Amino acid sequence: MKNQSNELFAPLAHPYLKSMFPPYRRLLHLSASLPIGINPHAKDNVDMRLALAHGDMRTIKEVVARNIILKLIASGKLRPGDTAIDATSGGTGIGYAGILQPLGIYLKLVVKSSLPHGKMGQLLVYGGGVELIPHSGPGSTVDRSRQEAEKNGYVLLDQYGSEANPEAHETYTAPELWNLTNGEVDVIIIALGTTGTMIGFSRYFKQRNRNVRIIGVAVDPNQEVPQIPGMRTLQEIKDNVRLHWNEKGVVDEIRLALRADAVRGSRLLAYAEPSWPGLSTGALLNPALAFVAENLQWLYGKRVILISADSIGPYMDIMQAEQDDADIENALLSRPAF
Repeated sequence: MKNQSNELFAPLAHPYLKSMFPPYRRLLHLSASLPIGINPHAKDNVDMRLALAHGDMRTIKEVVARNIILKLIASGKLRPGDTAIDATSGGTGIGYAGILQPLGIYLKLVVKSSLPHGKMGQLLVYGGGVELIPHSGPGSTVDRSRQEAEKNGYVLLDQYGSEANPEAHETYTAPELWNLTNGEVDVIIIALGTTGTMIGFSRYFKQRNRNVRIIGVAVDPNQEVPQIPGMRTLQEIKDNVRLHWNEKGVVDEIRLALRADAVRGSRLLAYAEPSWPGLSTGALLNPALAFVAENLQWLYGKRVILISADSIGPYMDIMQAEQDDADIENALLSRPAF
């Protein structure tokens, strides 16, 4: 019995898992205040910054992947030689792949057929231990992953339903932001996909300051291409997410973002932040500015933080394709004032 226990917990001692926090994972860090050309409300003494969870090819989702895997290993539900499966828009899947490969656990990822080429390339580089299952047509990638797990006996990682997802942010990334700012944060704006980031940050900050406002940003379904990588529409969230994202007190307000705004916002933020935040960060900019404009009197002298999940690298194919749009092309040629 003792040997079985040692065998079960052996993956927990793997060097990859032991070294990931810190120094392996790049900790959350703050950008400089966004300049007046990007945040016109800087003149009204509203300090708007990015909380960056990327750099060195990392994403904010890596902390989620690690926490989900550790919980499953510790409970005996995931062992070397097993096959694990989940739906992903790329970020968490990359985290899964990097952790599970050295543990000898096979990984299947259900992805949209429209997954950006950059993310597809990052996943395929892991080779035979990772299989991508492109999905299109009726039903969601989340439903497909759950069906495949039940049908084939795979271990469902389930970032859309695992409490380990928000717990990871409540335990790691939210305290990092609190420490960076000494708790001096008034509004946190977060893109919605699995909703785990929003739940984790909300729990941590609202326990310490009930006046902090949490703003979630979902994809506006009323557009020609209602897709922003890493984000979902409210209907998709309601259909697929099993986390308690809509409980009273979790989110104060939900706003919608357009795909074109995500591209323009990301390009503008590149002028202020050298790591060039990705599309889900760009999607936050317009809703953030609108929220500040509507609450300017209250926000005078306060701080607004946009959570930036990843950088632009995996989305360059989208950036190039979208430059054909006249409005976006104009935005690319207009450097903001500093």
